[in-house]
Amino acid sequence: MKGWHFDFRSFLIGVFTASLASFLLYYFREKIRHIWKSFLQTIQTFQPVQTNTEIQYRKEVVRFCQKSHHLHRLFALDELLIPARVISLVLPYDNKAEVIGEDITRDTVPLILDDPLFASHYRKESFNLLEILAKGNPHLILSGELGSGKTTALIETALKIARYDHPFETLYNSLPLYLHASFLLPMIEKKADVLMTISEAAKEHFSSSVRRSLLRIVRKSIREHRLIILLDGLDEITPTEMDKVADFLKGLLQQYPNTRIIAATSPNYFSEFIAMDFSPLLVCEWNRNEVQIFLEKWGNAWKNANLLSPDEVTLRIAWAEQESALFTPLQWTLFLLSLFTKTPTPPFALALLESHLDLLRLNPSQRKET
Repeated sequence: MKGWHFDFRSFLIGVFTASLASFLLYYFREKIRHIWKSFLQTIQTFQPVQTNTEIQYRKEVVRFCQKSHHLHRLFALDELLIPARVISLVLPYDNKAEVIGEDITRDTVPLILDDPLFASHYRKESFNLLEILAKGNPHLILSGELGSGKTTALIETALKIARYDHPFETLYNSLPLYLHASFLLPMIEKKADVLMTISEAAKEHFSSSVRRSLLRIVRKSIREHRLIILLDGLDEITPTEMDKVADFLKGLLQQYPNTRIIAATSPNYFSEFIAMDFSPLLVCEWNRNEVQIFLEKWGNAWKNANLLSPDEVTLRIAWAEQESALFTPLQWTLFLLSLFTKTPTPPFALALLESHLDLLRLNPSQRKET
């Protein structure tokens, strides 16, 4: 071709450059593959799936959580929420993990497995559920007595995950699914596909539009290792029924071993959960500081809702501050509700729940002033 000239020097430079590049790519191929994989994981972590159905799903999870408490007709959960803390009943919960927030109580407060409330009161190495999930412990069994705050701890976890209200990057792309054992059991009896079972058990919490897409959302998130199941109410069913739930979860984990699960139960019966490598946790009881914060939140909520005059609220809160009984969160709620609605309050903490159950059975028109 006219005007074409072969430059041997340029040819050698090109051959040398291509050979060097090929050698370097081959030599560092494993590192490049690892860096590329890490980059893709980082992109997935910082860019949660923003499909319309998932956005709507998260919104409805938040809406459900805000209504999941005794006074949902009056206040949103955020107005009264005291963040839950838990202690591990097998310390440390991760031998390779750095202990979070270690303090001197680690050496001075004993953890008595038969009665761990003493350790929970002094917060012996306490955490929140999101901290433990973020550290890589995927299967947790949360225990506590009636009214200790197990449900609230699960609801708080679902709420914070659904609206990205936490600092843990590894959980940004996660999707919470709240289940109650009383809804799950009838679905288990039908012996359907495991994903169909949990989808049917959870659908009561969602609108009709999300229900139609719920199975697809669950299937997609569980295959992408993003689903976190929050199972409540195991202490509200019989041990035999709890064994059925444990067997169902065992089958689910065999099919989808990367699924993260937090289950809540009574400290009296754990079924097969420990054998299934679930880490046992205990909900911490409130200390005086948290009680004071709860009283302040309660008073502000009633003032903002104009349910009582500010002076009446101040008077009742001052009265409540004099209470020295060791109430559970549920008992504090019932006690304040009695106080603010001028309902006769029983003198003993154990009688609070019984008293309120009796009031629910009464016809308000037949109640007499006392």
